[in-house]
Amino acid sequence: MHGVEIIVPGTIDPEIRYRLARQRRYEEPEARFIGKYLRPDVHVVELGGSIGVMSALIRKRIGRTSRHVIVEANPVLAKVCERNANLGADPGSVCVVVAAIDYSGKPEVYFDPGHNAHTGHVAASGICVSTTTLAHVVAGLPDGPRVLVCDIEGAELDLVAAEAHNLWQFETIILETHPQRYAQGHKSLEDLVLMLKNQSFVPEDIADDVIVFTRRVA
Repeated sequence: MHGVEIIVPGTIDPEIRYRLARQRRYEEPEARFIGKYLRPDVHVVELGGSIGVMSALIRKRIGRTSRHVIVEANPVLAKVCERNANLGADPGSVCVVVAAIDYSGKPEVYFDPGHNAHTGHVAASGICVSTTTLAHVVAGLPDGPRVLVCDIEGAELDLVAAEAHNLWQFETIILETHPQRYAQGHKSLEDLVLMLKNQSFVPEDIADDVIVFTRRVA
């Protein structure tokens, strides 16, 4: 899939396994932008690792030694993601954090795994998971160029609102947006884009709901 081999156990949703086995379209815009904007020796924070297809593709682009920190809230998916993210990686270059990105101030939240590997989200009920923030995750990265890859089913709106001032640490953001989950739909999406522009990020590329932002340095 996308030029990388991955491991998909039988515990994963049959629809996802069938799509992967048949080489059907899978996260196509995100995969294309990873191929276009990532390069060797860039360190990556990936929020929402799912089963690790994009994680394996990221590793293919950044080489064996670059640091790759992944946050995945679903503990079942996190185990699969970790195996796939480590394919082609040097020991110690991958870190998978089992937690939800959340800015409620709570140490734990409920996470609804959803009906497949791509619909999990923080909710009023579900499994209890630990929380973390982007600032905490970034603290584990070494110095050097950094890219943020984010697909967290709507939580990106709170992330940008809470941590816009921390995003200067990234040169590129590959962001899958979810306006259908935002309280004000596309108005909230416009607000998100404006917040990023105010931090010197310019929309560079867009396909479907995935937007690439690059930081302009004065």
